[in-house]
Amino acid sequence: MMTRRSLGLSGVFLTVLLACRVLTAADDPKPNDGDNVKLRGTWVLESLWFDGQEVPPGKTATLSFDGKKVIMKKDVLESTGNYEIDPTKDPKSLDMTFEKDQRTIKAIYELRGDRLTVCLGVKDGPRPTEIAATAGSATTLMRFERDK
Repeated sequence: MMTRRSLGLSGVFLTVLLACRVLTAADDPKPNDGDNVKLRGTWVLESLWFDGQEVPPGKTATLSFDGKKVIMKKDVLESTGNYEIDPTKDPKSLDMTFEKDQRTIKAIYELRGDRLTVCLGVKDGPRPTEIAATAGSATTLMRFERDK
């Protein structure tokens, strides 16, 4: 037979369980965090196309993602900022806002295993609609491989 005291302890126990679930739910990845997790790390530029022409990437260029931070490095230059993705869009969207000029670069991306392809338009321009850098498009297409 349940007494008032045992009912009270049961209530406290259930409250603690619910509180623990709420606290751990905040740490659970959101359903759309899959790509955020997959993007984490450093990506090395393998090829670069602009406006339909292949451009030699020069010395090592990398793009690194950690949490909501993005770091772009080329030679000795480094730009840091924040990024946001929307993997539910088709094509998937990537917005990068760098601290130096506070402009947002609107891009799209494709992530397949250890290969990341990013297509971006001109600064403050519209977001590209396809993963391509055809002649006359003024878009840049970058292919990265995960740094191992």
